[in-house]
Amino acid sequence: MNLRSMTTSILPKPGTKVPELADLTPYLSAALMKILGRSSARTAVEKTLAAAAALQPGTQLIAPKSVGPGVWSGALIYEELRSPSWWSDGPKESHLQHMTVIAKGAHLAVCASDAAFRERMVSGFFDAKLATTLPRKQMTDAFVGPEAKTAWLNGIHTPTAVKANAKMLSGSSLEYAIDPLGDHTYALSALRSCPAIQGLKQPSASTRKSGGARKRSIGAAPGRSRIWLGPSKNWDEFITQMTALLDHLTTATSQSPLGLAALADAIDGFDGLGKAHAIALLPASLTDEDATVGSEQFQENLRIAYDADFEISATSKGGFESVVSIDGEVAGTIAVTLKKSGDKFEVSSAWSDPEENEVRRSIKEAIGRRNGIKIYYDDGKTFADGRLFSTKFVEAEFGWTSKDFAGFDVHREKPTVVKGGRLIDAITAETDTSLFDFVRKEWGCKGMLACDDGSMELADFLHFDVSRMHIELIHVKAAGGSVRPGKSTPKRAGSGKTSADRLISVSDYEIVAAQAIKNVRHLDKDLLVVRLEQSSGHQMAAATWNNGVRVGDRKKLIDALKRAPKNLTRGVTILQPRLTIGEIEICRTIDRSTRRAVQFNQLNALMLATAQAVKSLGAEFTGIADGTP
Repeated sequence: MNLRSMTTSILPKPGTKVPELADLTPYLSAALMKILGRSSARTAVEKTLAAAAALQPGTQLIAPKSVGPGVWSGALIYEELRSPSWWSDGPKESHLQHMTVIAKGAHLAVCASDAAFRERMVSGFFDAKLATTLPRKQMTDAFVGPEAKTAWLNGIHTPTAVKANAKMLSGSSLEYAIDPLGDHTYALSALRSCPAIQGLKQPSASTRKSGGARKRSIGAAPGRSRIWLGPSKNWDEFITQMTALLDHLTTATSQSPLGLAALADAIDGFDGLGKAHAIALLPASLTDEDATVGSEQFQENLRIAYDADFEISATSKGGFESVVSIDGEVAGTIAVTLKKSGDKFEVSSAWSDPEENEVRRSIKEAIGRRNGIKIYYDDGKTFADGRLFSTKFVEAEFGWTSKDFAGFDVHREKPTVVKGGRLIDAITAETDTSLFDFVRKEWGCKGMLACDDGSMELADFLHFDVSRMHIELIHVKAAGGSVRPGKSTPKRAGSGKTSADRLISVSDYEIVAAQAIKNVRHLDKDLLVVRLEQSSGHQMAAATWNNGVRVGDRKKLIDALKRAPKNLTRGVTILQPRLTIGEIEICRTIDRSTRRAVQFNQLNALMLATAQAVKSLGAEFTGIADGTP
């Protein structure tokens, strides 16, 4: 619709009949609200219609009147003159629109023929302090029930090409179709189900067809305080149904089926929220397949995501205060604040002192991107995509693989680069104790190994075992330095400590898991060959080994992959030794409600979801923990 070509005119026109309420047959799709103040149902309807008329010029009111015991209703109608959507400057066509208001007790319902107008009016009522939308929990308790026919789900996971950002399901009882593992990173946006509501019956035709009375299917969007049933046969049916729905709001108890409990549940506010314990920064350039940032910006994003360490010391109302370090160097103390804005939360931050530099600006910018930050709380809740969620975790443990890192520094990902030197020289020197050197010795001794570290990398390493015809992408991330209270904390990466007392940190795995999922599609042999050929002229191509001997380029690896059959076996490995086998053993035995156990559940859920995404493309997934007992 071309809004610039839309006008309104006052009704009625000469000879046009002004309808009575009884003449209306509204489509029952209503925004439900709570009346503010002590207004009666009649007064609430009158004030609401007056406010709507003030916001929409050219309206004609249908006077409010009593339509049932304690129930009042009124309406307004207006005419839109607009060009057809397919002809922006075409002749104006007349469209009559209506808004109907129904009130009973403390609640108000708004139905409108134009959904955009309804949403505009609802916002206007809130601004005028006439009414406010209902809490998500009240809507869920009242209108989410069994026999779910259609479900609309929104993902709260890191966006990735191999997992839908949103999806719609249809069936006869979808509460049994929810996958507790695969769907726990989705939140319910809307649902059509069959909650028991007294006075709400199937249309007569449906009742005859089914052979008796059945519960009515009703649609609900709890976060938007909206319900819908469908067309009304006449005004009496409409007002009867609306009255039953308003009555139900005051008496409803939860009918939500157990199967839906596996989904993440959005939270309206900070009540009952635990303390923040970890944060993950996820720039779109690291997770988005269509990222178009330059190499320099990509490297800066990578540095912020991987090397920023947040030592959270104080939390309040969803936010926190933290000492931030980059690659072991303290950048300062920052306070992060969450503030409710509509149905989402805005994120802001401020450094404790006024000093400005590029690192601080980059960190603050990353935090301010609402859809690029995750905050984990010690009660299992998560901030993601601008909302707070209570995420349900399956009591299932990921199958961790342990490695012995004796002689290697688990806190250092890459070899130390001497001042004025190059990373490629440090990697190919083969005299280091970093995790990169661990990979070289562990995987490079057999088969072909290539380092792909850098801008738009496939993974940190690619391994091709010719004898097994197996290709593997290896993603490496150093363990953070956080330890439990009372223990020493490594001052910076490269301190040489293995620290069996490291705290669990889901955020340390979040970005590397997202990259692993993003790049798993490159395990397709043809795609892999193309990517390797494209980067064969890069400096990092010199970091290639064949059976433990550095060969200096990728030619033999590319040729071997070209000759290999299509049915190669494939794998993805995350090497992140933050978690120790000793910590796993402790978490298996402690109280499941403790912060430590909750964090272990959060981490297992992330790794299980990653494994499922990887396996859906026919690859094995391995997560490596530190074998320290």
